[in-house]
Amino acid sequence: MFEFNYHLFPELAQLGDERELSGHIDLESIAKGGLLFELPKGIDYDLNLTNTGSGILLSGIVKTTAVGACARCLDKTEIELQGDVETYYVTRERDSELCEDDDEVTLVEADGLVDLAAPIHAALVECMPFVVLCTPDCPGICPSCGADLKSEPCCCSDEPSADHPLAALRELLIQNDQK
Repeated sequence: MFEFNYHLFPELAQLGDERELSGHIDLESIAKGGLLFELPKGIDYDLNLTNTGSGILLSGIVKTTAVGACARCLDKTEIELQGDVETYYVTRERDSELCEDDDEVTLVEADGLVDLAAPIHAALVECMPFVVLCTPDCPGICPSCGADLKSEPCCCSDEPSADHPLAALRELLIQNDQK
């Protein structure tokens, strides 16, 4: 993961103080589960920090273009991602009991140093797909010969060979249909 450290204080010390942050983070890749996505254009962010009196509210949007492998044909596929960032920072001196039961609340030391990378990362991972498809109807690759069914016909026979691992199940289906 990356770091994006920011000092909340003294800039956001008073009720109603606001700070807008916009920019770009050069990050090469990001992972979700077993999927790795390349980020050729990095991450763009538009964030807003607001002192609400009892803490600092971070809200905003992160955007990127991710490149992953199609789950069916393994072709590289671009996906536009946009995630909502929302976190609430509470200082140790104020209402720290809020942090105990709420995942959206982060406890901050008195110096006000926070790492904005965690909420940015979480927003991107949340909007990433579990399965990447180049097209919704991608036919994938042939499990027998490996032909890319999107660009070439398969030369395999429709009849599975007798030494296929699931051939015995086919025989059971045929027997069941004859009854």
